[in-house]
Amino acid sequence: MGSEVAGCQGVGDVLGGCAVPAAVGHGQLLKSALREHYADLARMEDVLRDSELDWTVVRPPRLTDKPATGRYRTAYGQNLRRGLFASRADVAHYMLSVLDRPETFRQAVSIAN
Repeated sequence: MGSEVAGCQGVGDVLGGCAVPAAVGHGQLLKSALREHYADLARMEDVLRDSELDWTVVRPPRLTDKPATGRYRTAYGQNLRRGLFASRADVAHYMLSVLDRPETFRQAVSIAN
């Protein structure tokens, strides 16, 4: 796994976004259709966990084009109950707000409006 992280050598922080696992509140057909996609996301998180980088993974649910509200819920290491939507603007706001917050380093954070 070192080769995947080698390209990030010299980078102080990594902030990534990925989707909430399809198993949350979705039907069997969707889970089946996106199986490889979510397996790839899980591998990405494994690579990050095994690295020595400071990283934060942000897991939004279905993204909307609604304007930023500044009001959203977050949860560390778990999915949010009834977290079905998040505006792109609020996700971007959150991502920028955690760049300098060490409590978010090496964490997967779910976000929803």
